[in-house]
Amino acid sequence: MDTLRSRSNIGGSKESLAARRRAPSSSSTAQANWIIENFEKRECSFFISSSKDPDKCGCGKWRNQHSAVAFQGPEERYRGSRDQKWIISRHTLSTPTDAFGTIEFQGGPHPHKAQYIRLSFDSNPADIMTLFENLIITVHGGISNFDIQPKLARVFRKAARTTGAWIITSGINAGVVRHVAAALEGATESRNNKTKPKIISIGIAPWGLLKKKDDFIGEDKVVAYHPHSFSPKGRFAVLNNRHSYFLLVDNGTNGRYGADIILRRALEGYIVKKQKIDGGERSVPVVCVCLEGGTCTIRTVLDYVTNYPRVPVVICDGSGRASDLLAFAHQHVNQEG
Repeated sequence: MDTLRSRSNIGGSKESLAARRRAPSSSSTAQANWIIENFEKRECSFFISSSKDPDKCGCGKWRNQHSAVAFQGPEERYRGSRDQKWIISRHTLSTPTDAFGTIEFQGGPHPHKAQYIRLSFDSNPADIMTLFENLIITVHGGISNFDIQPKLARVFRKAARTTGAWIITSGINAGVVRHVAAALEGATESRNNKTKPKIISIGIAPWGLLKKKDDFIGEDKVVAYHPHSFSPKGRFAVLNNRHSYFLLVDNGTNGRYGADIILRRALEGYIVKKQKIDGGERSVPVVCVCLEGGTCTIRTVLDYVTNYPRVPVVICDGSGRASDLLAFAHQHVNQEG
C-alpha cells in the first residue's frame, strides 16, 4: 500500500484510493464515504428483449436478473420492441459503487492480496490515477491460452525489473495475462530486496465478465477468492492472482468483453500527458507490449500509433498470430522502403 501516493497535488485531483485507505487518521467510514462519493457502478435500467431471445435483455442479462427499475413505467417501456436497440448511454443507470475492498487469493503456494474497486467505464482518470513514478507497460494480446518462448519471458521479466515498471493488463487469468504474470512472479517475490525496483501489476477487467461477481459486492469487503476452484469452461472469466490492484470496469453489460477498453485507454492517455507536479511538469512514458493476439489486438495497436497521445508499441515477434503478422508487415514495409 505504501507504493501508491496521494495525487492531491496533481491538477487539483483528489487523493488516491490507496492513500485514503492507508491514512491512519482516516476512519473506515470516512474512507468508504470518499470512495462512494467519487466512483459509480452502472446497471441496466431498461429491459429490451434481444433479437434472439425475448427473455434476454440487450445488456446480456436474463429478465429475472434485472431490478424492478428496469420494468417501471408504461408497459411499452419494457415490452422489448424489435425496433429498439439497447444502448449503454441510454439504458443504464449510474449509482454509487457498492463493491470495493481486498481480494485474498486462496489455493496458491503463497498468500496474495489485491485491492479492488468496481467503477463505471467513464470514470474520470484524474480520480483513479495514482502517481506512477516509472515506466508504464501496458500489455495486450490473446485471451486464449497459448505457449510463449522462454526467451521472451526472460526478456520481459528483465525489462520490467530494470525499469521498476507498472504493468497494466486485462487482469483475466487467461492467454497473455497468464504468461506475463508467470514471467513477473519471480520479480514480484523479490520485493523484500530494497535494492531492486518494485513491480506493481494492475488488472483492468470487465465487471460483467467475472464469475461470481456478486461475491465482491460490499463496502471495504475482504473476499476469499479461489481462482482454481472455477471451471475453465464458459464465457465468464477469473481474475489472475499475480496482480496488486484491480479496476473492475462496469458498463451495465453482462458476459461481454469490452467494458474495460474505454477506461483503460483514457487512463493511459491521461498518464502519458504532461502533469503538473510540485510546480513543474513531467510525463510518464507508456509503452504497449503486444504478445500473440487476434484482430482486436491489431485494432488496439492501430489506435495506439494513430490516436493522440501516441503510444509506442513493442511487437514480440515469434509470440504468434497478430504479433507475428504485424512484425512481418513491418519488416516487409521497411524492406520496400
